[in-house]
Amino acid sequence: MTNEQKVSIEQELTNLLKSKHSDIKSHVDEFDKKGTIIISFFWDRISKENWNNAKKFKCHINDYPKILETEILPYFK
Repeated sequence: MTNEQKVSIEQELTNLLKSKHSDIKSHVDEFDKKGTIIISFFWDRISKENWNNAKKFKCHINDYPKILETEILPYFK
């Protein structure tokens, strides 16, 4: 995964969720070289300082569209 892909996903997620969660931030990390990624969300000062308060989703990059629709968006509704 390139840095541009990571930034693109982060911006997409932040823009999708910003209307209901104005202070939300997203971050994408590459978990392994097999295409597994971890998507983390931070929505307040505490979650930014303490990763234990962040919500994380782990998936393969090819499954990202499915995870977005079935897990991420429903979680934040």
